[in-house]
Amino acid sequence: MSTYKKLESPKGLIFVSSEPGSVPEAEFNDWYDNEHIPPRLDVPGILSSSRYKAVDSLTPSWLAMYDITTPDVAQSPEYKSLAPNASQREKQIMGNLSSINRRVYELLVSYIHPDTKLLSLPSKYVFVVHMRVGKQEDEVFNRWYNEEHMVLLSRIPGWLCGRWYKLLESVSRGVKIEPSEDEELFNDYLAIHELESQGFMGLPEFNAAIKTPWRERVLKSVIFSELRLFELYKIHKPLRPWGSPGVLQGLVQPLGGPRIATWMRRRLKVTRLPRVKEISDSALSSNQQALTRPSSTTGDNDNTVNDNTVPELESSWKQGTPNSGVGIVCNSKLVISSRTLDFRMSINDLRPESDHTAHHKAV
Repeated sequence: MSTYKKLESPKGLIFVSSEPGSVPEAEFNDWYDNEHIPPRLDVPGILSSSRYKAVDSLTPSWLAMYDITTPDVAQSPEYKSLAPNASQREKQIMGNLSSINRRVYELLVSYIHPDTKLLSLPSKYVFVVHMRVGKQEDEVFNRWYNEEHMVLLSRIPGWLCGRWYKLLESVSRGVKIEPSEDEELFNDYLAIHELESQGFMGLPEFNAAIKTPWRERVLKSVIFSELRLFELYKIHKPLRPWGSPGVLQGLVQPLGGPRIATWMRRRLKVTRLPRVKEISDSALSSNQQALTRPSSTTGDNDNTVNDNTVPELESSWKQGTPNSGVGIVCNSKLVISSRTLDFRMSINDLRPESDHTAHHKAV
């Protein structure tokens, strides 16, 4: 019996491993968090970034992962312009790192445990598995991973979700690593499992997942594998205007994912775009943090977009109900709870845009 379900996730991943070397760790983290990541989050298509530190005593000891809408984001002019425009400090620090490697992956499949709450992701620990597999055994290998291995891993207590990727590009210190003739015969895969605790390898459920006849057969086609364990260090979110690509999707993900974001972008015309304030770690850890935008109109309506209205919105989107020409004008409130889903968008007055067009265009 399956203990997971499929999850709609961003279709690409930028995976960066690094080792500070002679750079002091405090300076390394200050540069990475305050100088290196922020401009990357301004690139269209980059949705978020999470940083991790190794807890397995292996190197590289630092990991950064960027969720991207598609792998093409890593080839966009905006992304490629980052390196040439780097500061002198960034160039100096990167030159002193022992190692830094960037890989771009394409998502093949993503699974989540039915009991996992989306606000519990990213998890405290990530179990990262690299595998290189012979192309002639590619189909059999992927079938084993999806049909048996992921099912067994999902039974581990504390397993929250798992993603399965295929490598498209690897770059080391700005130089693309071209595969050799022998490497052309293989595909590189990446598995990322998010877990609540790090002691899972000693559990009987984990041992059951790595000791099956089918696994023993497919491992003959694996010429390289690496298992790593990292602990979450910091989460970064983009600071963009409301209505920008990726922002609505990020806000409504707990309410139903990209389909609702698409519905909001296409069917609702956001006529006034307040800035999204940066949400600090301390704000997230507090019981509730509200970001309230002052009302531009007065009214008695308080239509709340919540779990109960999601089916209605999805139905409207699927059926193509004509909602164009409607503007979200008035109060919008985002309430964030650190562990439970408590997302509300309060609409004080939802009327045809024509009633308010002149006012909002003048603002």
